Amino acid sequence: MLFKTIIAIASVNRPQILHETVVGLQRQSASDFEILVCIAAASDCSTETARLPSVRVITSPRGLTRQRNCILDAVGEETEIVVFLDDDVELDPLYLENSIRFLASHADVTAFSGNVIADGSTAEEISRDAAKTLLDNSPATEDLVMDSIGLYGCNMVVRAAMARRVRFDERLHLYGLFEDVDFGERARAHGRIVWVLSCRLVHLAAKSGRISPRRMGYSQITNPLYLLRKRSANRGYLIKLLRNVILGNLVGLLVTHRGKSRLLRLGQLRGNIEAFVDFVRYGADPERISRIT
Repeated sequence: MLFKTIIAIASVNRPQILHETVVGLQRQSASDFEILVCIAAASDCSTETARLPSVRVITSPRGLTRQRNCILDAVGEETEIVVFLDDDVELDPLYLENSIRFLASHADVTAFSGNVIADGSTAEEISRDAAKTLLDNSPATEDLVMDSIGLYGCNMVVRAAMARRVRFDERLHLYGLFEDVDFGERARAHGRIVWVLSCRLVHLAAKSGRISPRRMGYSQITNPLYLLRKRSANRGYLIKLLRNVILGNLVGLLVTHRGKSRLLRLGQLRGNIEAFVDFVRYGADPERISRIT
């Protein structure tokens, strides 16, 4: 069967979280889509997940940008829309139907992110049951549209033809922090980049399986510096990102903020410092994250 819409999920080392997300996708009101899961090892996806309806599993070298590009390579020419999701989201049942309808009626839009009504990355991790309750109790919204800087990687609805041309920068290694900003801003050459409020979801921001705090802290500094050199995103926006990261980690040493412990903040701050030292010595090289443990 040829699918015009692909739901794309890159996942590593979180088979149970991935399974729950894919099960949730079975509740979408739209039915003509394929779920394309890209993993780095067989253990990343359970047999139970792979046997769910409309699921196809492929493998690639580990790394968010590599896995997302692998998905683009596996997408057929007949595909019109690719919906990139994190492996820890819960979608409103109308998310996909609203997304397809929106792009069909807005030819000037090449990509958008939906309305994240609750986000565990800005507070405590959100449970799956709590996410479903939040979606059930939050009011539906019209197709309100706001222009945005970049996209939000936990949910990116993109025109497939554009995505094949733009692709993801594989130098943003492993977790690929801020790859969504880079991809979204480069996609702007092909049309508008917006937020669409009628496409609702919850980002659980599950903590298990994430990279180490030091590696996260390293990417928090190195990746924006790399994007500054690359000039793929607004300079003022990237400098603000850097400022907020440093202030957040410093404040987090004094008080628990956004559900992150002082120990985690200390690890991230250590990674921040290592990133600045490496920047002075070698320039902004995101791939050096592989040297950090």
